[in-house]
Amino acid sequence: MGVAGLVLAGVLAGSGVAGAALARSGGKDGAGWNPDPTADVQAPVIPDNVSVATAQNWLAGALQLRAQELSSLQGDVNNATSLPDAVRASLDADLTTAAAGMARLTTSVEKDTTLAALRSDAATMVLTYHVFSVVEPQVHLTVVAEHQLAVASQIGRLQPGLETAIKAEGSRTSGTLHGLDVTLSSDLATVQSNANGVVSDLSTVGPTDYLDAAGVVVADTKVVTGDWSTVADARATIGKILSLLAG
Repeated sequence: MGVAGLVLAGVLAGSGVAGAALARSGGKDGAGWNPDPTADVQAPVIPDNVSVATAQNWLAGALQLRAQELSSLQGDVNNATSLPDAVRASLDADLTTAAAGMARLTTSVEKDTTLAALRSDAATMVLTYHVFSVVEPQVHLTVVAEHQLAVASQIGRLQPGLETAIKAEGSRTSGTLHGLDVTLSSDLATVQSNANGVVSDLSTVGPTDYLDAAGVVVADTKVVTGDWSTVADARATIGKILSLLAG
């Protein structure tokens, strides 16, 4: 599921409507209680008819899923070759903080003896860290945007040589070639501006800022998706220029 879809799904899954209904229902040891452990918008609802052991097991599993996701995200950051040092350091710090939080909560949950304590830990797990709804798309979109900047830079390094060849071409196709060169410059500038904007937007939201982050994530997902099309257009434009120069 894409990051925008994840946010929207999280809004629905984490709305608490189903959980609230279960909390009002009767039954033995949480009969029918099986919330999505990856729901990441509102604090999980743990009804009174759930035993401490059942709630502990569920919460331990939810924390483990988040710890695994954070480990995967750290691997993505480690393997990303286009991240500037400052951006990498910022992402590393965010992931380290979140991972430490999951470890602390895991220890706390193991020691909890009441539903009240487990509810508090469950709320902290989601509302303080928002691993799936904020941190995950923040890391993924930042890595993608920085990669797009690197690709645009690589393409841009070809442009001076192409412009020299265009000037040497004379009048035969100079008008068409000049137009293509202008288009190439425009496309590269668009990608660079958009990608820098995405990185800047994402750096302003933190794991507790779900409402602000949700809008940023949805908007920036559309931007990076569109920019891949613009990158493809830029590559196609270089192909046209080379074809005309060769002809």
